[in-house]
Amino acid sequence: MLQQTRVQIVIQYYNRWMEKWPTLQHLSLASLEEVNEMWAALGYCRRAHFLLERLALELINLLLEFQKVEARICMTKCLKEGSNSGPILSL
Repeated sequence: MLQQTRVQIVIQYYNRWMEKWPTLQHLSLASLEEVNEMWAALGYCRRAHFLLERLALELINLLLEFQKVEARICMTKCLKEGSNSGPILSL
């Protein structure tokens, strides 16, 4: 951004960006059009597209990790109870 935009302008855009999308969760709900509109005057508009793509990948990875942890918790609980240990261990 700072290659073609003055620092004062970037700071103003940053503050507006953070007001609109204070967290990655908020940003993940934004459309590409919204992000492009906010990014427009900063140049390198493809970076906004790349940002949303990367965010989507990170959210998918987070979800997969959560599912792994959830499966481990479930497996541990089932093994401790002994009721379903056979089918689980056969996997």
